[in-house]
Amino acid sequence: MYCNLKEELKKTLPLTLFLLVSFVSSFSRCGDFQRSQKNQPRQAILILLDAARPDHFSCYGYPKPTTPEIDLLAKNGVRFLNCYTQGINTRTALPCLIFSRYFIQPIFPNHHSIPFENPVNLFRRLDREAISIPKTLEREGFITAAIVAHEWLTEGTKFAKEFKELYNLHTIVKYDKKYAYPRADKVIDFTIKWLELNREKDFFLYIHIMDTHFPHFFEEDAKSFFGEGHYNEKLFAPSGLPINPNVNFSADDLRYLNSLYDGSLRYTSRQIGRLVNFLKNARILNQVLIVITADHGEFLLDRKGMISHVGKWYDPVAKIPLIIHFPQKIEPQEISSISELIDIGPTILGLLGVKIPEGKSMDGENLLDGLVVREKVREMHGKKKNIQKGRAAFIGMGVTGVRDVRFKCLFNWPAARLLRDSAPSMGGEARAAGLKAEIYDLVEDPKEMNPLMLGAEGVGSEGRIILNRLYKLYQQRMRPLYKRYESAKTDKQPELAFAISSASFSTDLKIPYFKGPDILATVKEAPKKTAI
Repeated sequence: MYCNLKEELKKTLPLTLFLLVSFVSSFSRCGDFQRSQKNQPRQAILILLDAARPDHFSCYGYPKPTTPEIDLLAKNGVRFLNCYTQGINTRTALPCLIFSRYFIQPIFPNHHSIPFENPVNLFRRLDREAISIPKTLEREGFITAAIVAHEWLTEGTKFAKEFKELYNLHTIVKYDKKYAYPRADKVIDFTIKWLELNREKDFFLYIHIMDTHFPHFFEEDAKSFFGEGHYNEKLFAPSGLPINPNVNFSADDLRYLNSLYDGSLRYTSRQIGRLVNFLKNARILNQVLIVITADHGEFLLDRKGMISHVGKWYDPVAKIPLIIHFPQKIEPQEISSISELIDIGPTILGLLGVKIPEGKSMDGENLLDGLVVREKVREMHGKKKNIQKGRAAFIGMGVTGVRDVRFKCLFNWPAARLLRDSAPSMGGEARAAGLKAEIYDLVEDPKEMNPLMLGAEGVGSEGRIILNRLYKLYQQRMRPLYKRYESAKTDKQPELAFAISSASFSTDLKIPYFKGPDILATVKEAPKKTAI
């Protein structure tokens, strides 16, 4: 209709008047375009890959092509080379991510069918300044939704209450129970349907994918990575986990274990590629903020006997991927300075132009502050490597440690002991109190195999200086935050059902609960039977 009207005008109007009308018409349409750009919805997708370790991503230098689809996002986005988690399992790490807090109460039970709780957490509440990523965005008019394959992130949990919409796919889609969770293809299928319904709105979408978590199976992708060779099937359970992680494994056995993990990662990347293709075909790929990260890494027998995500804050479980794709605002680059899981929230808010509400706070920092506007990136190109120079990473939920530019220090004391006001200084007093630490020089010993010291006794003067500095750094940064966490308590009855393990109960009574006859004294050995 527009073309026909244009032809009629050309026939009836003088040339100069026709050109004027055409110019005004074009200008008007240009204005409509500018207004549509100005009113473009603000949209963000946070993809969490459970138990994903960056050194197995091909975009982080892994020699096998495990993540080609994710690599394209990294190539056109920002890749953080040294990002650390605040928890070595989902239950401790995920709250740190969602609330940008070093210390935060659990937001879902530690078992899906028996919601065991530690008594110390029953009367904890969020501190008054705490606010989550989704709640901050909800206040700004965003739709907030979580699409999860993790069985424990269910309706009614504190996690669910932070989102307007929660979709736990365990209860929504049919899936092969062999995998223990709906696979990434089911997650992406559901995600695409959700996006089709909400593509014109401001939204924050959290996606939790489980395929990088055990179990892993020796399927097509894993077989292609393993290639030729023979592994000992008797050493592994059907889930891929070693039956006894402390036995000696051959090079082929270890290659098999890594191939299982790489195969699952390859499958996950392929499914993320489907999501990227959907966004590209919808012509919104470059306007949607996409963040890919993990809650923690995964041990793959990198240290003898260590499998899955348990133990200390060593890099295989402590380091996580962090890739941010948002070409509309940031240019491709690598950032090698230290970043943390708690920084993701403030960074997302900064890129979306949303401020943390008055009276609220987050412990993390906007990692791209100053690099948000593309036009300014080139001017700051020479300064990019110096952004947040000298930052450190910390962990305090369950295990304690600090990592600065060169060294990592792992303490044997929990945060409650390290950060109390009466905690000893690092001199002889601390050694006498039993404080020990493992310190690694990550420049000389990146695999953390040769600790500079085990404990504080017999340490040379140089080692004592390093230990003192890291201990002091940990206390200065974490003590006020731990106090805030400890003071946030309530006398209200817990809202959710809970169970307390008998291991949590103790008594100081000096008498037995029941005083009766000494039955054991009357028990006699049964007479031996004679064979007939």
